[in-house]
Amino acid sequence: MTAKSIDKYADAIIRTGLLITAAFSLTDYLIRHLGLPPALAAGWDEILLLVLLGAWGAKAAAARRLRLAEPQINRALGAVALTAVLSLLVNRVPLAIGFEGLRVLLQAALFYLVAANCIRDSRQLRQLVTVMLFAVTVVAAYGVYQYAIGVETPKRWVVSEFETLIKTRVFSTIGNPNALGGYLVLFLPLALTFAIDAKERMHRLLYAGAAVLMLLCLLFTFSRGAWIGFLTSLVLLAVWKDRRILLALGGGLLLLPVAMPAVVSRMLFIFSPEYLRMSYTWGRLRFWLTALAKMRTHPLFGVGLGTFGDTVAVRHNLPGAIWVDNHYLKLGAEMGVPGLAAFLWLIWKAIRIGMAGRREVQDSYHRSLLTGVTAGLVAVAVQNFTASIWEVLIVGAYWWFLAGLQAAVVRIDREQREGQ
Repeated sequence: MTAKSIDKYADAIIRTGLLITAAFSLTDYLIRHLGLPPALAAGWDEILLLVLLGAWGAKAAAARRLRLAEPQINRALGAVALTAVLSLLVNRVPLAIGFEGLRVLLQAALFYLVAANCIRDSRQLRQLVTVMLFAVTVVAAYGVYQYAIGVETPKRWVVSEFETLIKTRVFSTIGNPNALGGYLVLFLPLALTFAIDAKERMHRLLYAGAAVLMLLCLLFTFSRGAWIGFLTSLVLLAVWKDRRILLALGGGLLLLPVAMPAVVSRMLFIFSPEYLRMSYTWGRLRFWLTALAKMRTHPLFGVGLGTFGDTVAVRHNLPGAIWVDNHYLKLGAEMGVPGLAAFLWLIWKAIRIGMAGRREVQDSYHRSLLTGVTAGLVAVAVQNFTASIWEVLIVGAYWWFLAGLQAAVVRIDREQREGQ
């Protein structure tokens, strides 16, 4: 097979794979409900990643050139991987737990490499963004429907003796209200930005309609961390786009006690003596203090990746495993201060691409895209102070895919300017 043929077939595979990734939330839901073997249903995303990375590698080999986008992110990613491996080795973490810990920590970041290096042109970029916004709108619409019919939700999701106004916390196709909230706040700023910047009335109405559905669904998740993340993104949009967003935000907050008293009750509950007592006894405050204590006791290498909190430790039923509900404290406890510092460096570099790119790009669509995406990335980063949302595959995959998309936007805009 000639190099030209390899490039052609690899390019077709990449374009198809990127579209599947853009529809990740819907694809994952459908695959998990098709009655496929459990291993295939759970591992389809790994197969997708391997196919995409393999096709990208084949293109690079055919062209005899491999050039990675944004080398600073690649170095930061390498630093996170290095500190994670050191944490595993020093603490002699069992192989199965260590491998799963690395997978949960790093797998989603591979979507960054795919998006940053494989999105080729503005037309493809627009297709992917359209598919992503369509998918999140469908998920949001289903969540609103769940609230309308009062779908039954587990009693553990609310403190029923105190939060009596809350009857339903929607989860849509995602399966968990906090994870759904993370997914929504990732894309809601983008829909709002497009609604503000759209030149055609029909486009403005479509984006605004999608944003309204997402906002309603976000409220119905009753996820406080997601709400705080979204408010942070609105402040950024007000600074970057239009100060009047702050006026709209203030008006909305004033109307909330009348329109949705349950939202206000949910938010104010965290300041009540009852919540503080429960949280300190066996809740977030207790878990955060426990994580901080482990960071003080094991500052260099932590207690071992995957051995203390959240997905991996709980899944393996390890002694003392808890839901830390703070991704940063969890990583600090498991990987030590150097590991946490490396991770924060990585997240900052990913967000920095969009912040710097907004000032560089000339195309108005590209600037709107970077504005909305960057605000969404920040929103999820803020939400992770109250939950390990990055460990939810759908949120993590989209977060890193959008981070890579930012790098592709800057490169494509630069190529367009140089080609003029």
